[in-house]
Amino acid sequence: NPAAGDFRVRDGSPAFKVGFKNFPMDQFGVKKPALKAIARTPVIPAIRSSAPAQAAAPTTSTWLGATIRGIEGEEFSAFGTAKEDGGVYLVQVPAGSPAARAGLAQGDLIQAIDGKKTKTAADLLELSKRATAATVRLTVVRGQQETTVTTPAR
Repeated sequence: NPAAGDFRVRDGSPAFKVGFKNFPMDQFGVKKPALKAIARTPVIPAIRSSAPAQAAAPTTSTWLGATIRGIEGEEFSAFGTAKEDGGVYLVQVPAGSPAARAGLAQGDLIQAIDGKKTKTAADLLELSKRATAATVRLTVVRGQQETTVTTPAR
């Protein structure tokens, strides 16, 4: 009953199976009667939703038949890169797609086209569209190691 300041777990909760134990909600805080008389009861904010908050799914695009998206938050550490370097994550690279034929793989992180940074999927799509040569040189992070892949521009 959070509205009443009771945050005990209900009987039958799976939390008990992992060792959680309720404790009396009225046996902590100010104890001394003189202080209790002047202590204010804290205001408990209203509960907005009982459902867990869900983050919006990242926006994906398609490039050379591969599903791509920018990376954010702590995802950079999984690639061993700095947040300020940015990058475009290859979510899915179907077998036989132009991206797969060029040597790209699911899980790759594209950080540059011909030396120009691709911090976002929009950067990758724009730089690819502007490429004048038939092929472009991609700086790719794979397995936390930087490598170069040459691929068709579009």
